[in-house]
Amino acid sequence: MVSKPKSCQLDPIPTWLLKSCIDVLLPTITTIINASLEQGVFPTKWKESLLRPLIKKMSLDRDEFNNFRPISNLAFLSKTLEKIVASQLDTYLTNHQLYAKMQSAYRIHHSTETALLRVVNDVMRGIDDQQECVLVLLDLSSAFDTIDHDILLDRLCNRYGLSGVVLDWLKSYLCDRPQRVVVDNVSSRPCFASCGVPQGSVLGPLLFSLYIAPLEDVIMSHGIDAMMYADDSQLYIFLNRNNCIIATEKLEACIDDVMNWITCNMLMGNPSKTEVIHFYSRYMKPDCPLRPIKVGGHDVQPVNKILVVKSIETHV
Repeated sequence: MVSKPKSCQLDPIPTWLLKSCIDVLLPTITTIINASLEQGVFPTKWKESLLRPLIKKMSLDRDEFNNFRPISNLAFLSKTLEKIVASQLDTYLTNHQLYAKMQSAYRIHHSTETALLRVVNDVMRGIDDQQECVLVLLDLSSAFDTIDHDILLDRLCNRYGLSGVVLDWLKSYLCDRPQRVVVDNVSSRPCFASCGVPQGSVLGPLLFSLYIAPLEDVIMSHGIDAMMYADDSQLYIFLNRNNCIIATEKLEACIDDVMNWITCNMLMGNPSKTEVIHFYSRYMKPDCPLRPIKVGGHDVQPVNKILVVKSIETHV
């Protein structure tokens, strides 16, 4: 298992020094990791993290706290143990086909590129069939930070079949994690996180994708096409002059159920950052002039261009 030679202030020695002495230290490290896995306990010392605010986009206002993402700096050996568990968990989920089919994040051969290609291909095929497409890009606020630990553990048990020592270890990993915010090398007092998974951790993103996976069931129950990448969900439906009103109402009914599921699972939708785009052939006028789509009680106006990895034009 290859690890980057990055160090954290929490590391007792620099990572480069640990690696240079790995022949001597490896037996001790192996013993600690094996004991953690066998006993179902994540080492308390390795739970601590330093939160460093990272601006989401360089163009955003730095005086607005919501424009920053709290990235966790963790001890090197903490992330090493996470990698081992994440690898074993990935093998289990893959072998038993437990990953959400619409989710294109945090696993091999799935990326923003594959998600984008899926959506673009579906839209192009629909237009070739002389249909139009309405695409809704739903946005969540601070999704990684609001995960409810009890809901997550229940889901890991009942949806994914994890139990015993494995579930005990994951519960130990999630609970009683002290965090300190560091700005300009000045550290705050420690505060224990009661919810969420660490952004910047190895295991956190995988646990988030498992947490949000049932959202796929909600969408599929409405017969709506969708693609998800982490906390970004793209819902889309095809329409023509014969089903324009019915298809739009069907899409809004799906969005209502999605927003209800999000609320019940302690997540927070962000209608103000949700976007809607109407695709149709450049050679034909749209049969269905699109009205605003209701998202969480807000009317979202259709736009002519959105940014998903790269710009997509409304006329194809």
